[in-house]
Amino acid sequence: MKLKTPCIVPALLLAVAGAVQAGPETTGALSVPANRVVGMWESSGTLTPCNGGPGPTIQVVATVVFQPGGTLVENPRTPTIARTIGLGTWSYDPPTSQHRQHLEFYRFNSDGSYAGRTLVDRDFIVSADGESTHGPVQASFYGVNDNLLFAVCGEVTAVRR
Repeated sequence: MKLKTPCIVPALLLAVAGAVQAGPETTGALSVPANRVVGMWESSGTLTPCNGGPGPTIQVVATVVFQPGGTLVENPRTPTIARTIGLGTWSYDPPTSQHRQHLEFYRFNSDGSYAGRTLVDRDFIVSADGESTHGPVQASFYGVNDNLLFAVCGEVTAVRR
C-alpha cells in the first residue's frame, strides 16, 4: 500500500499544532492529544429542561480552566453569592477524540443557607485548530436532601482565551 504524501502532511500538521499548544515548555503539560484542552476557555450556551421535564431555561456563560492531569475549575461570568465556583475533572477518549468533563458546585439561598448542589456533565470535541469546542451538556440540580429537583440539557460551545 502506497501512502500519498498530501494525505499525511495535514495529519502531521494537526498533531504538531496540538503538541505546541499544550507542550511542556509553555504549560507543563505533556504533548499528548488529551492535553489539547489544557488552558482557559470561555463557555456559553442555553440549557432547557431535559425531555420536556420541569425546570427553568438557563443561560450559561463561564470561564473554565482545564489543568494538566485531569482537573478543572469553572467560574461563572456573573459574580454571585448564590453559588460557588465549580470544581471537577476531565478525561479524554482516544478512539473518539472526545473529552468529557464533570464538575460540581454548591448553591445557596439569599439568606446564605445551603440550597443544594449541581452536577454538570459535558462531552465535547476540540476543533482541529484547537481554538474552540462544542458538545452536549446536562446539569442536574439537587436539593438540600440530595433529591433531584430538575435537570437541564443543551449544547455548549467554548473558545480558547
